[in-house]
Amino acid sequence: MKTRSIACALVMTTLAVAWPVDAGAIYGSIFFNGAGLKGGAITITCGGDSVKGATLDDGSYRLTAPEGRCTFSVASPAFGTASAEVTSASSASRYSFEVVKGGSGYELRRQ
Repeated sequence: MKTRSIACALVMTTLAVAWPVDAGAIYGSIFFNGAGLKGGAITITCGGDSVKGATLDDGSYRLTAPEGRCTFSVASPAFGTASAEVTSASSASRYSFEVVKGGSGYELRRQ
């Protein structure tokens, strides 16, 4: 019986880690030089948690991130890394950006 209890506890822990209860979708498109950014590496960091993904050929993306204030970063060999603050909520949040040259490198400007 003890082995069964341990196995159940491990399954429940795995499920809790795999599917965060407080998470929401963040989606949109990223543009650079007037076109969708193909293959941009995305990282969304919320507190100590991070999720990673990439833009599709048309610059679109969709990731699920923990709820709260987050830092959205996109990296590409064309410009390095650009970041912006976003908020993840239980309902889907749309964030479309244009990568623009700023005072200290490239920045994400929300569209």
